[in-house]
Amino acid sequence: MRELTSTVTVDHSDRLRSIPDTRRDRTIHLRFLRLADGYLVQAWGSAFPHGGGGHQGRVLLGASTLEAGIDDLRARWRAALTDEGAGPTGRPFVDEWDLAGRDVDEAVRSLARAGHGLFALLFRHGDAGLDELRDRLLAAMRAGEHVVTVESDDLRVPWGLLYVPLDDHDPVGDDGHRWDPRGFWGYRHLIEHTSSRATGAGPTVPPGGTGLVAALSGPDHLGRRELGDHLPHRAASCLVEAQVDPPRAFAREYAARLADALSAPGATLGDVVRDLARAFLDEHRNPLGLIFSLRLGIDARVSSATTDR
Repeated sequence: MRELTSTVTVDHSDRLRSIPDTRRDRTIHLRFLRLADGYLVQAWGSAFPHGGGGHQGRVLLGASTLEAGIDDLRARWRAALTDEGAGPTGRPFVDEWDLAGRDVDEAVRSLARAGHGLFALLFRHGDAGLDELRDRLLAAMRAGEHVVTVESDDLRVPWGLLYVPLDDHDPVGDDGHRWDPRGFWGYRHLIEHTSSRATGAGPTVPPGGTGLVAALSGPDHLGRRELGDHLPHRAASCLVEAQVDPPRAFAREYAARLADALSAPGATLGDVVRDLARAFLDEHRNPLGLIFSLRLGIDARVSSATTDR
């Protein structure tokens, strides 16, 4: 048989180099699958013992009950940071974004209780399998920082607002509970929500290209107007979502910091969003940075036009 040979006479690749995959391993995967009478929850990843083997259990609550709990958490955040925050000196979370030196402990404590309440609704009303999954998950989340992907096609939980105390000896419901910022999932961990139909985001996001990141679409118009208009790029594939309506003063400051941070070479969306949440709470006593959640895009970064040539 005659052997075919080939010779390259024209190379249109322009010596293109492959782009390194900078996607970090997800140490925790959670999946919520809707059933007729509740949800099947699955968890796996390197954060769990025995090689990260999977766990699963059933939530014995219907979708309407969980959705009502999610709505209640958002309502509690709005109340604590606007209505109940009003006092003789005004509404601190609405009137200004820098609250350093102000006493916000009671407000943040109420947010911690609300976040823990939704965690309990999701993970404490199920079968024995869910109990084991919850215990494993708590042990992992308390042990250190994690990169978490949650998959669900219809249950949109504000994961960053969930709160669990660092140990079981400090009940959140006690009047003397000293909230710890590390108890908020959005403060300690990198968390993104995805669906079974999501295609994911590439390691680099070229300006003007497909799949640009850093879009913001909140449940209300204010978040989109105040923040979205200031972001360098917006697209539907990777979104940063505001879980509650951010006050104008805070929204303007957050938008400026977000745009500036994303302009740094190699900056990743997940790290930027978490770093901002930490900075606002640690330096300015303002928990509003926690309201921003990721849909995909933990590793997405805005690159210059020449970065990967």
